[in-house]
Amino acid sequence: MKLYCLSGEPNKPCFILRFKGTSVMLDCTLDMCSTLNFLPLPVVPSPTNIETKPWIPTFTAARLEDEIKEVQDKLYVNSEPEFYLPELAMIDLSEIDVILISNLHNMLALPYITEYTSFTGKILATEPTVQMASMYMYEMIEYLRRMPKLNNATRWKQTKVQCNLPPPLRDAIEPLKWRKLYNRHDVQSCLSKVSNVSYNESQNIFGTLKVTAASSGFRIGSCNWLIETHQEKISYISGSSTLITHPKSLDSESIKRSDVLILSTLSHAPNESHPDTMMGEFCVIAAQTIKSGGNVLVPCYPSGVTYDLIECLSNHFDNIGQSTIPFYFISPVAHNSLSYSNIFAEWLSGKKQNRVYMPEAPFPHAKLTKTGRLKTFKSIEDGFQLEMKNPCVVFTGHPSLRFGDVVHFIEMWGQSQINTMLITVPDFPYLDAIAPFQPLAMKVAHRPIDTGVTLEQADKMIIESQAANVITTESCLSPENPLHSDVPITKYKRGDVISVPIKRQFELIGVDSEIANNIHLREILPGTVMGFVSGHLVTQDNKHILRRFPSQKATIKKRKLEMTNKESVCPIGQLNVPDFTHELKKLGITDIKVEHKGDSETVLVHLNEDDAIIRVEPNSTFVICQGSERVRSKIREALLYCLETVGCNR
Repeated sequence: MKLYCLSGEPNKPCFILRFKGTSVMLDCTLDMCSTLNFLPLPVVPSPTNIETKPWIPTFTAARLEDEIKEVQDKLYVNSEPEFYLPELAMIDLSEIDVILISNLHNMLALPYITEYTSFTGKILATEPTVQMASMYMYEMIEYLRRMPKLNNATRWKQTKVQCNLPPPLRDAIEPLKWRKLYNRHDVQSCLSKVSNVSYNESQNIFGTLKVTAASSGFRIGSCNWLIETHQEKISYISGSSTLITHPKSLDSESIKRSDVLILSTLSHAPNESHPDTMMGEFCVIAAQTIKSGGNVLVPCYPSGVTYDLIECLSNHFDNIGQSTIPFYFISPVAHNSLSYSNIFAEWLSGKKQNRVYMPEAPFPHAKLTKTGRLKTFKSIEDGFQLEMKNPCVVFTGHPSLRFGDVVHFIEMWGQSQINTMLITVPDFPYLDAIAPFQPLAMKVAHRPIDTGVTLEQADKMIIESQAANVITTESCLSPENPLHSDVPITKYKRGDVISVPIKRQFELIGVDSEIANNIHLREILPGTVMGFVSGHLVTQDNKHILRRFPSQKATIKKRKLEMTNKESVCPIGQLNVPDFTHELKKLGITDIKVEHKGDSETVLVHLNEDDAIIRVEPNSTFVICQGSERVRSKIREALLYCLETVGCNR
């Protein structure tokens, strides 16, 4: 069994598992941190946009002044943002049989695979994951469509040029492999190839593997995958959460007694950054800003934690008497996101599901929208300026701060000290994200809310799962962030090919009914029975069946026909050498010499006159006989007399 690691970012997993002749891709995440190397794309060009100046290199004749701009002594690429894909060239994607998607974040690179490679396999994901991921994709496509960059920067990526650039461009990882975003047609074609699955619904993969989605508690519809044969069990843990928020809670029972636990997407937030603490501080800072007359800007994704932010902040404002403060959710998919969240009741936590039976909407944002306190807009040009009232709270994207309506709000509110930008998405280094907008007068509060499994929780999960082996990112095995479990742990990094520590020992074989009816079982130990079968093993579609031998032809000798119809006797148990030699003497074989082989339990019984040796070992007996058929028959008779026997009809 082999595991190919196609991504080096711990929280952006992509693996290929080869097992029993089947190739399974586990997630295909898009690394968006590469966008931080690009200039922000303004929604509305104006004199207040970021001040840039051309950067002219002295080490090369290549003209880079159009491709690279300098902002506050830092260099940025003047082009449409590009994204870093998994290492798809490691393997022929036409060999992939199935792709398993764990959550919406881990699906964002899928159009590159389905539309631009030779992949023709199956894709499995839950319905909410597909719907929410499509919103993320369409949102990014729309953002970049509205603010295109005509310049296409490629010269700076040349190795001889990049290695002489100042950081961070010099440190950019493999920019030649970065790709521009897919288009709407790519997404539609990609989504049409995805098959929906439910929790605990098993899918058979070519008769070889059984895959099952189990709730991970991370996002609506997010799951961990169980990959099983009749004898082995592999649990793939992607984005998971032990917290009780709005998604259905983590199914920890499903991963117990796994032979291998593949652990990815862990939270590396320090203990003081517990999500409850961060959420509380988020609400307090927002309330203080509103009280001072300022506006609050929250860069966010169109779903996920955004639902919790709206719910907690509205409750906090109600408690402190600020229930009239308007909330604005600005995104091309804002309305669809809020609507879909309320129809996926079966994928939500028990508390949210109970609200449906009252009957009420699972999320408070339904009521906030109905009363007009929360309003959605596709963009700032969608009537937002006419509806806007100060002070207010604005939720908008993109959290990378490189494209989307958030760029406009930073430019509009950034020069006022009474405003605050609250950064809660942990996916981007926030200082790098805000760097091209500096100097900013508005306050920037970094309160990352990461609901993923922490290292401490991972330790507990490993112990409770009773996993035999664990595979995880090497960042979890550093001295600063160790896992303390005693289970054998294998680490991975981008480009690694790991031999999974699991050995196939057994295979399930079905028995034809005609053979099964003629099996004679005998109890050899209390509660244990044994029987012997013989037949013709047929393998088809990765399934094994023991069938009767083909019909015997009339030309077969009479003796063979008689033996075929005769009951076969099979000896079992441990041979007692003194009893065996005694029985041989009763049968007329007297020239017997018993030899013990040193300290081992092996015994040699020599029949000198009859030119035979019987080698007796703890679990087997070997007969080497050069004598007559009469001698072989006596040896067989003595063995069967001293051993228990089980019979079966052949």
